[in-house]
Amino acid sequence: MATTKTLKALSQRFPDCLPIHQDIKKLMPERDALKLLHAGFTDCSYGNDECPSYFFDVIYANDVATLMVCDAYDERFKTLNNKVFYTLSYPEMDQFEVYHNIDEAIKAYKLLLIKEEA
Repeated sequence: MATTKTLKALSQRFPDCLPIHQDIKKLMPERDALKLLHAGFTDCSYGNDECPSYFFDVIYANDVATLMVCDAYDERFKTLNNKVFYTLSYPEMDQFEVYHNIDEAIKAYKLLLIKEEA
């Protein structure tokens, strides 16, 4: 489970994001949270989103692209198996792609930004 210390480090730039979606953030494995931190991600979670969001503080297609940490839940919105998955959100996306591995999600996010620069 992600530690408060690591989550605080991820939200250093935007500290108001720290308490948003704490339940899901704490389900994220500590090693995954550390990988986000070491890759340069910043917490940019919004209360009106369904799950926590992280991003590189750059403009993407006149907006931002985010890497989202999502929990699985049943029809009564009870969290299933205390695990998370990852997805990307960006302006022209057609559908969400699910990543069960943080390394794959980070790689896909970086590739997305490279494509935008080209």
